[in-house]
Amino acid sequence: MIAAPDQSIKTAPPRRFDRGSWIALGLVLLIVTASATITILNLARVGDGCVIDAGNIGPTVIGACVGDWETPLLLGDELIAIGGDSSPVQTAIRPQPVPAGWIDGATIRYTVRRGGQTLVLDVPLHRTGFGEIMRGFGYGFWRQAPDWNTAVFIGVLVIFALVPRSRAAQQLLVALGGLTAVTTLQWPSTSVGATFAPAPIWYLSLFLGGIWAWLFIPTILLLVLTFPRRVWPITHSPQLSIAAIFGVPLAATIAGFVAASGTIFLVALGLPALITMIAIVTITAHTFLRVPDPVIRAQTAWLALGLAVGLAFWPLLYAVLLLFPDQLSIVRLPLWLAMTMQACLSLIFPISLVLQPA
Repeated sequence: MIAAPDQSIKTAPPRRFDRGSWIALGLVLLIVTASATITILNLARVGDGCVIDAGNIGPTVIGACVGDWETPLLLGDELIAIGGDSSPVQTAIRPQPVPAGWIDGATIRYTVRRGGQTLVLDVPLHRTGFGEIMRGFGYGFWRQAPDWNTAVFIGVLVIFALVPRSRAAQQLLVALGGLTAVTTLQWPSTSVGATFAPAPIWYLSLFLGGIWAWLFIPTILLLVLTFPRRVWPITHSPQLSIAAIFGVPLAATIAGFVAASGTIFLVALGLPALITMIAIVTITAHTFLRVPDPVIRAQTAWLALGLAVGLAFWPLLYAVLLLFPDQLSIVRLPLWLAMTMQACLSLIFPISLVLQPA
């Protein structure tokens, strides 16, 4: 490996935007706009007035009911079947046809599991209005606020505001800003009604939901390979390497959608996360064995700690749990303990960047 330190933090005027700063900010704003638009289009459709807890790993359960009409559905109900068919939210990997009778003012039969019992419910359908859509966004903010990437994103915003010309800060803004936009603004649109959306809306929603695979992890991998110094393969073929880092996961994600294969998508998610972990370990070891510069060594050590413990752990864990759902019991901790562990692990990343030596 040939060391090429990232000098952007030291030499550039710290609070003046350059082209890269505007591109990074523009990309995040584009994802924000797309996520909010998809949520509005999905929630404005005829539906049961409830949204799915998209952050739940495992069964498809009701996260909140935002409609202003009475419904027999309750928070935590696990969806088993809709109108006699298996729950499309749980099984569909492609757009589903609108069930017969799915119209404003109608009633459709749901089968749910509640408290260990299987219930059959007659659920009223209505078209949601402005108030319900705003409550859907409110649920998204409420659901996302305690999650791990919120604290990290706030730290990244502070870093970007201080040194917007730093390529590392720009990459972090894209990775964390895009992810937080999707999980906060687009996840609330996950509902039974959204499953029957027109194909363009459905696929765009699914694509945004897969941001872990095609944007977040590749951007973090690029950060590992370029900060605080450029390493192989970036030093050998920078353009080809960047194209591969982003192109391969993007192609795999699209292939998973076209083939309606959840396995392909999980491979597109888990394999880059594993490669990123290996790159962190390899680059850190090489830096301490071969690079004499104490500043670069310290920067690499802090970055490795923050990424390995504060970021890469979570997508790798989610991929494993999605592939092996029977192992969910090993992470069912008391809520206070799980939240404490999550906050401590997540804050390691922004703290590690704040403590970077100059």
